Amino acid sequence: MKYALMFNVLKDGEIEPIKWNKDVFMPDRSIILLEELTPAVWLWHGDKRTLVDRRIASRQAESLKGYGYKARDTIIGSRTRIIKEIDQRKLGKDTETDQFNQEFQEILNKEYYLIDEIIVDLQMEEEVGELILKPDAIPKTIAEHASKLISEPKVEKITPKTQKTKAESTISETKPKPEIKPSPAKTTQVSKPTKPIKKPEFLFEEQVKEIGSNTNEIIKNILKRIEKMELKLNTLLKEFKEFKASFQKL
Repeated sequence: MKYALMFNVLKDGEIEPIKWNKDVFMPDRSIILLEELTPAVWLWHGDKRTLVDRRIASRQAESLKGYGYKARDTIIGSRTRIIKEIDQRKLGKDTETDQFNQEFQEILNKEYYLIDEIIVDLQMEEEVGELILKPDAIPKTIAEHASKLISEPKVEKITPKTQKTKAESTISETKPKPEIKPSPAKTTQVSKPTKPIKKPEFLFEEQVKEIGSNTNEIIKNILKRIEKMELKLNTLLKEFKEFKASFQKL
């Protein structure tokens, strides 16, 4: 059972489940398809959608990725980890968009079963075929197979020569082998001059040394966090400028 369903992205940023139909893909719409066959979240944009509309739809697709959608007593698409976006304006101009669109059309053309008004079950090729066993490939009974093994026991004949050789082999194996003890190697110890170890007179001296050794790592970690915060601020400023520019066009 591989479930799937479609969503229409509204202007206020909400999504609503819609019936499984190819006619819903209109130029002024953004459609999200959540399916467990690949699994993936498919985000389709019509050529009349603005930048703001596409960004709102992409956020809704991100919320479905990894979490899925609760319908009835199950969660559909909880294992999805990828979003495949298709912009109708880029068809025929971008190779990745063309590849996604080809895969998307294959999913839409698959046979499916209606579970209810919005949920469908995509038919898999592995689930169509049935395994049929031929009579020749099935053994008659386990008892007959076991009786053949019991009726034909293999008896090994033992001659006096073989008894002798076996006894000799066991004796040769039980003889203890002489142990060779390695001669102890002579080691010369070179005395190293010992330096006097200065013990700290006060407890705070040890604490100062420990803080000084970790100061560089702490500073590096702080600088890395500052750089990450700067990157986030730059991306937020960029999105805000794009949003402002698109809002001014309206």
